[in-house]
Amino acid sequence: MELKSLPKKILLAALMLLVGSTLAYSQDVGIGEANPNSKLDIVQTGATGNTVEVNHTTTTNASSAVFVVNAGTGRAVNAVNFNTASNIPTGQFQQQGTGATAYGVEVDMDVNSTAAGVIVFQDGTNDGVISAVSGTGYGMYVQNTGTGGGVYNDINGTGTLGTVNDISVNGGTGSYSFFNGQAGNAFEFDSIGTQGFGVFGIVNTTVPTGGGLVYGAGIGLVQQGVGHGILINHLGATGRNAEFNINNTNNADAAVFSIHSGPGPALLAQNVDNTIAGTIAAVDVGYYGTDIADHVGLQAYSAPAANWGYGIVGQGSWYGVYAVGNMGCSGVKTFLIDHPADPANQMLRHFSTESDEVLNMYRGMIQLDGNGEAIVELPDYFPLVNKNFSYQLTPVGTPVQPYVAQEIQGKTFKVAGAPNTKVSWMVLAERNDPYLQQHPELRTAEVVKNGERSGKYLMPELYNVDPKQGNFYHGNTASTKSMQGSQLIRPTTSQDRAQFQRDIKLQRAAAEPSK
Repeated sequence: MELKSLPKKILLAALMLLVGSTLAYSQDVGIGEANPNSKLDIVQTGATGNTVEVNHTTTTNASSAVFVVNAGTGRAVNAVNFNTASNIPTGQFQQQGTGATAYGVEVDMDVNSTAAGVIVFQDGTNDGVISAVSGTGYGMYVQNTGTGGGVYNDINGTGTLGTVNDISVNGGTGSYSFFNGQAGNAFEFDSIGTQGFGVFGIVNTTVPTGGGLVYGAGIGLVQQGVGHGILINHLGATGRNAEFNINNTNNADAAVFSIHSGPGPALLAQNVDNTIAGTIAAVDVGYYGTDIADHVGLQAYSAPAANWGYGIVGQGSWYGVYAVGNMGCSGVKTFLIDHPADPANQMLRHFSTESDEVLNMYRGMIQLDGNGEAIVELPDYFPLVNKNFSYQLTPVGTPVQPYVAQEIQGKTFKVAGAPNTKVSWMVLAERNDPYLQQHPELRTAEVVKNGERSGKYLMPELYNVDPKQGNFYHGNTASTKSMQGSQLIRPTTSQDRAQFQRDIKLQRAAAEPSK
């Protein structure tokens, strides 16, 4: 009877006996190998079949099916696949157990060891580690009960910006990562290169050409505690703390969009530098394009109800609001104060007087002398900022009408009338400071609407026309467009993660019907 026709168990037992007895007397044993180079050298020459098969069939046996001990300096197990055309992994572990700790691979490091538990050297162009999960578990679960990091990635390769990544994550609609219940960091990303990113995320690597809603975020965070959702500290001498760019010129959405469902501000900006030379703007916004239209540098809106809400409130020890250049409004210009007679319950409004001229006004009272004359003194700067004067005189205590005996010369003029009487005087003058001298067009009262202004209205609602015909309408402001996002509904521990992701997409779709 040939040896190969024996049952596998008998063959294996015979093999082990042969090996055990032979090793005591011989240096090398070969099976299918005439010149063995190991204690036991087995070569599979058949077209099919395993080279070595070990079966551990007793379910109550807690020992290992194969136990390898190496007391030397080499590896305990070394597996190499020399078939360069093969697509089969060098090693495969199938775990059919269903227990909570039935791991596919377990690596136990000595408590005094300083080496890594698992290290992967990838000299090719493919991935070092791939985790493919088709069930409900995690692709990779890392739990660290010590003082070190959960995952540490160190990339020393070279490449162009964005092509060498410490961690590259491609997720579907239900991708989540939950880490860290202690005081340390869930993730720590260090980029020590001059052009690299600590975190680099891409959603939809190919620009969608259309067909329904497409949502996603390069980075998505849900903070259910009392800390910050995102905290960025910049310690460098130069460089922005954060930069947001929309590079598609057809995208009309905001580069930064913020919603606050509580009583705090949606945006809060502060500058606390006490050593600034010159002036600083705590918030600096502006339109820097070249399109010729009435673009708005800063637009604010608040109208919770009729006659309620302030679009902008400015407070300063010098000026609360200051315009470098011209200032205008479509409504009335007022001062508003607490009513002195009832400050807790009433307000007092006074209104500016409008004119089709740019005017300065000066007024006062004078006492005529025994000859019925008096000289009116105007401010020293009067001749520097005024021209084209007009006068108004009112007698006090007499019906005799006073008159201008000598017009303004420099900063004075003479009034004559009934001797020893009072005269109330007022001078109106056309403003003529250097600003008006260099911008004489500002004196024009009637302005023709041309270019982008043609056919537009400052306040279209007053003329019962479509709000889209307003000068300042662009469909992406708080006053003309509904909110683009929504507050995320925080999931409970039993809520399905995929359903949570779908809920977010539905909320976004409801908030943006125009898409």
